[in-house]
Amino acid sequence: MKRDFSFKSVSFRYATITWSIEKKTAVMLGLASVILVSLNFIFYWSFIKQKETSERVNQSQQTLQKIQGILSAIKDAETGQRGYLLTGRETYLEPYNRAIKTINPQIKELKSLLFSDSIQQQQLSIIEPLIQKKITELKETVDLNKNQNIKTAKQIVLTNQGQEFMVQIRIVIQKMESQESKNLQTWLKAKDEKAQKAQILFLVGIVLNFVAFYLVSQAIQQETNERRQAEALFKQLNEELDSKVQARTAELKEVNSNLLLSNRELEQFAYVASHDLQEPLRAVNSYTQLLARKYQGNLDAKADKYIGYIVEGSTRMQQLINDLLELSRVGTRCKELKLTACETVLSQVLDNLKVAIAQNDALVTHDPLPTVMGDQTQLIQLFQNLISNAIKFRGKEPPRVHVSAVQQENEWAFQVCDNGIGMEAEYFERIFMIFQRLNSRKEYPGTGIGLAICKKIVERHGGRIWVESTVGIGTTFHFTLNRYEY
Repeated sequence: MKRDFSFKSVSFRYATITWSIEKKTAVMLGLASVILVSLNFIFYWSFIKQKETSERVNQSQQTLQKIQGILSAIKDAETGQRGYLLTGRETYLEPYNRAIKTINPQIKELKSLLFSDSIQQQQLSIIEPLIQKKITELKETVDLNKNQNIKTAKQIVLTNQGQEFMVQIRIVIQKMESQESKNLQTWLKAKDEKAQKAQILFLVGIVLNFVAFYLVSQAIQQETNERRQAEALFKQLNEELDSKVQARTAELKEVNSNLLLSNRELEQFAYVASHDLQEPLRAVNSYTQLLARKYQGNLDAKADKYIGYIVEGSTRMQQLINDLLELSRVGTRCKELKLTACETVLSQVLDNLKVAIAQNDALVTHDPLPTVMGDQTQLIQLFQNLISNAIKFRGKEPPRVHVSAVQQENEWAFQVCDNGIGMEAEYFERIFMIFQRLNSRKEYPGTGIGLAICKKIVERHGGRIWVESTVGIGTTFHFTLNRYEY
């Protein structure tokens, strides 16, 4: 008793230590996880903001390039126009044509870059019609010159209308460049500030990570030390427990071996005893039948009655011994389980029972049946016992028996259904016990061993057997057999 108390005390202490360690470790790991998740979120948020700022900077730089590119294209077009008007040489039209083709696409690209800048969009709405007027003026003079209207083209140039358009364009361009330069400086400053914040956050993150890892490592170290102490407390008790388990296992093996030996001896004894009883019983039965044939009618009525009792009793005893022999053979004369087709088994059973089927006007049907690992002889006995019972315990209608099988996870579930007299639920377990009968021998002859044999056969094949029944409606016997794996 003292040792048991000590074991419980240590167990309680170990449970307390373990709970405390787990709680501490969980808290430390939770804190570290919160820190890491928070830092990751902050880093991600900082990265997104820095990316947005960088995109703004790139957008401002592209905007400045487009503004300058538009002004440069207009200048190139104007230079080409003047050279062509002064010299009449077509080579001056090459830069002109190139510039004219690029101006409108560049304006379109500039619009997309300024979609979120209302101030710049307003300036763009001012400069765009001026540029179109300038392009129209340039095209008009070039076309007139091509058509030999040089004088008219020069008069248009001398009006300084194109020069006025250019001055206005330059003024708006300067405003747009100034505004975009301010925007660029603002975004560059924001970019630098965010970069500095990211660096600070990175340094803080490194420090917090080191703190978190330190706390976790301390918790793990403490857990390791405390577990070692607890394991040391258990070591001696575990050694004692192991020795007890080994001793108990050896004892159980010995008891199991003795039980197996006793079981074999009992089965052999039942077989030998039943077999040895056959000879004197046959002699009694033979002489009684001989006595009945020779002296029946020559003696008084009581003698004839007594002789009948002896013949009936000896015949019933003969059948009982035969059934006992069959029951003992299930365990003593088993064959190796082999691949067995249940269709073949049922066919043999129906052939064995064809006389009983014909006499009772019975109908036995079946679904497709599987192939299983089994002892064919015992499976024939199993099916034959169940089907013959279904025919024997019939109701008023001719017997109708149906055999089916359903595949389950690791086994086949068989059903033998009939339309017989049925039984009460209280007898569902009892009918599988040896010598148990629910009806009188005169009404339904038999020894009460058949279903016990069925149970033993099914269990030998690693299955289960049970029954479902309703009085006056019929009975269904269920049993399982292991599924054959191809």
